[in-house]
Amino acid sequence: LETGDDRKLKDSLAQLAAMDGDNFLLRKKLLELSYDARDWDDAARWGTEAYQIDVTDAEVHARLGDVFSKKGQYARAVEALETAASLSPDQLDWRVALAEMHSRAGDEAAAIEVLERLLSEHPDWEKAKSLLEELK
Repeated sequence: LETGDDRKLKDSLAQLAAMDGDNFLLRKKLLELSYDARDWDDAARWGTEAYQIDVTDAEVHARLGDVFSKKGQYARAVEALETAASLSPDQLDWRVALAEMHSRAGDEAAAIEVLERLLSEHPDWEKAKSLLEELK
């Protein structure tokens, strides 16, 4: 499936996905191709379809959080990043991104809570410290 042309690859994979409604890997790849092309609507579509097939893939939820953020849909970004962070709490950047999305959604108290919890577990995490200082 390597064509050297991401647009052709995306079109071919989309055709395959239309014929195979349960193929998670196709949808995850389409999410990534759409993200790389900065096509946020398609990225949201493919990411949503991917997580409906495999709700346990933290990377899909994290990527969707980023996509929804780029679309200005901060509440949806919070939801996606909460899921990603709960599935993979060791991904500290996702937890910082969750705090950022809470802040953008207007819930600074929730952002501070996420950061304080993260710093209680990882007191030297500079990204969390820096963002917490900005919010307080």
